[in-house]
Amino acid sequence: MMSIRNKILLLAGLAVLMLMPDPISAQVMMPGGPQFQMDRDFMHGQNRGPRWKEHGRNLDNFRMFKMLEILELDDEQNDRFIGVFSGYRTTTKKINEEIESVIRSLIDDLHNPDIAVDSIVTKTERVKKLRQEREKARDKFHADAAAILNPIQIARLTVFEERFERELLEALRGFRNPPTPSDEP
Repeated sequence: MMSIRNKILLLAGLAVLMLMPDPISAQVMMPGGPQFQMDRDFMHGQNRGPRWKEHGRNLDNFRMFKMLEILELDDEQNDRFIGVFSGYRTTTKKINEEIESVIRSLIDDLHNPDIAVDSIVTKTERVKKLRQEREKARDKFHADAAAILNPIQIARLTVFEERFERELLEALRGFRNPPTPSDEP
């Protein structure tokens, strides 16, 4: 049975999701279509702007609300888990921002024919180390969560982490590429 608090969190998450601007309408169409725009953004390290960050925050909040709903925490667990999860999210956000910064610099280097190979190797190694730090932070989060959650909740958390992003990506693909009448049975 879902508690009233979890129902409120779910409704708040859905409200946030509903208030998100349509990602397709925010996309700038360039000559060559959306694929060209994506390739150009990727290879030239274009900043997607504040709206992109807003989408990320909304998605993070939705993820947290959905996770809390699935875990079915009691009040004591809820407070402790949110503290642990917030610390994990803050740590991974910093690591991800640093990775993004190094990647942007690496993209610029790849477009410079005079760049020293040592610089590229150093930045590539830095990204590798940051990814390892992110994985250590995830392991610490799981260890801290295990001290709060019961085995059933830990199993739910594991399944949630493995499926949430994949199912969200599949849903977005379906949104961007709806089935054509010939695809339907």
